Amino acid sequence: MQSLIEQDIVVQIIDVGPIIYPKMAAAYNPRDALQDEGHLARADSLEDLRLRIQSCSDRCAVISYLGFGTETIEIHRTVKTSGRLLLYEQVNALPPDEPSPVESGSLLARLRKYFFQDISSLPQRVWRSIRFRMRRDRDSGAQLVQPAPDLLIAGGLLSVSHLQFDSDRFRTIWAHAMDYDQYLATPKTDRGEPLIVMLDENFAFHPEFLIHKNRPADPETYYGTLNRLFDHLEESTGWKVVIAAHPRSDPDQISAFLAGRPLVIDKTIELVQKSRLVVGHASTAFNYAVLCRKPTLFVTMDQIEHVTGKRG
Repeated sequence: MQSLIEQDIVVQIIDVGPIIYPKMAAAYNPRDALQDEGHLARADSLEDLRLRIQSCSDRCAVISYLGFGTETIEIHRTVKTSGRLLLYEQVNALPPDEPSPVESGSLLARLRKYFFQDISSLPQRVWRSIRFRMRRDRDSGAQLVQPAPDLLIAGGLLSVSHLQFDSDRFRTIWAHAMDYDQYLATPKTDRGEPLIVMLDENFAFHPEFLIHKNRPADPETYYGTLNRLFDHLEESTGWKVVIAAHPRSDPDQISAFLAGRPLVIDKTIELVQKSRLVVGHASTAFNYAVLCRKPTLFVTMDQIEHVTGKRG
C-alpha cells in the first residue's frame, strides 16, 4: 500500500467485517495507524459499502481479499453493480485450509492412536472434519454464483487451481505475496545475532475465535508452556528469546504472560533476519524464515490441538 501512496495513488481500505462477521467486528477494534491517517473505513451495511464505493472516482478499482464464501457474494455483486473494476487477489499468502492428513502406518496403529489414545476428543474431531468438508463444498458452490472479476491477481498455478471462473472473461496479473516485497526491502546480514524469535499467533486472544466459535487457548496454560520452552532454549543456547507480536494482538494484554521477555510490534521480518532460530506453530510469517534461510522449530501442544483440531 505504501508504494501506491508514494506514486500519488489514492488508497482507501474498506473494512467489511461488520457485514460478514458482525460479532467479531463489534468486539474487535483494530490497532492500525491507517485508521488515524484516514485510509481505513468501516462499512456497516451493503448500502454503506455501495455509497463509499460510489463516492470514489470513476477510475477507481476495488481489490477484494475476501475469498469466495457465501458471505462474500453480495459484497462482490455490490462492487460490480457500482461500475468500478473488481479485482480478486489470490497470491498464496495463506496455506491451503486442509484437514491434517492421516498418519501412515498399519490400520491397527491408526485405530490405536485415534480410538484409544484420543477417545475423549474423538467426537469433537469427527465433527470438525465434517464441518470442514461442509464448508468447503458450500464455498465451492458459492464460487459458481460469484461475479467474475475484471482482473485476477494470482501468485502461481496453485493459487488459481481451485477457481471455477471462466478465465477467458478476465485478465490475470501474475504477482507474489507481500512477504516477498518486505524481504527484498530488508537489509541482509551475514550472520544472525544471538536471538531466538517466537512468531506469536495470539492463540489466547485472537478475535477470529468469535467467527469459528472455538474456545481460545487458556492464556495461563498456553504461555506457561511456552515460557518453559523458552527457559530451556535460552539455557541450552545462551541466546535470548524475543516475541514478534501478531498484528492483531494487544501488546499490553500479552506482555503480562511473557515472564518479562520483550514483545516487539511490526518488526517481524527484521527480527527474523537478525535471528539465529525462528520458533512458532503455523504462522504465515514462517515465509520470512524460509526466505532468510533461518533454522526453524515448529511447536505444538495440547492447547493448540484443542483450538485448531489439528496436530503439529
